[in-house]
Amino acid sequence: MSDWIAWVRERLGVLGLPPEREDEIVNELAHHFEDLNEAARPRRSSEALAKADREVPDWEHLREQIRWAELEEGQMRHRMKSLWLPGLVSASLAVLALMLVQRYGPPPGMIWFGQIGMCVYPMWLAILPFTGAAGAFISWRTRGAKSEIFFSAATLPIALTALFLAIVPLGLVLDHHAVLTLPGFAVGMLGWVIIPGIHLAIGSTPFVLMRRSPQPAPNPAG
Repeated sequence: MSDWIAWVRERLGVLGLPPEREDEIVNELAHHFEDLNEAARPRRSSEALAKADREVPDWEHLREQIRWAELEEGQMRHRMKSLWLPGLVSASLAVLALMLVQRYGPPPGMIWFGQIGMCVYPMWLAILPFTGAAGAFISWRTRGAKSEIFFSAATLPIALTALFLAIVPLGLVLDHHAVLTLPGFAVGMLGWVIIPGIHLAIGSTPFVLMRRSPQPAPNPAG
């Protein structure tokens, strides 16, 4: 097995990955070639090497493929930890808070814009900065970028915006007599997206400010 590890490492070269991950990849490839050449165990043979070389005609291309795959996987893991998971936490807490306020809190107030009313839950709005801060804190702790910290707190308004944009044309198609005016849509967006979004953003602001922007690399010619 050690012969195959050395053979793979010689041809694969340096991947530029953490040493533990490079060793893991080299070992996986060595196991693959060893399994491919059962007759060559426990040592390599010229026939086995020729067969292995035919299996991978371009080692440089394989090296680049591994690098890109590792980069994409690392970015996906980072986004999961710094954006999607914190966003899910923030949105879930905000929805849970709304359900509790609707069940146990004071009745909502109404703000009227002509004949269009906007339902407001003051207690829920007071809680939202804390739910936004919860998601932003998780993103900040996992070294999320400023944009990831902000959007992790804004997941619920983004989801509600998509819902509003889907419901309006769907309602017009299903019911031509439905009252889906532009003012009604604007009031709905104000009450369920813009105002809650502002309160959530208040909670995320301290963590956005604490995240330092990456410093540009010094210019050697400078």
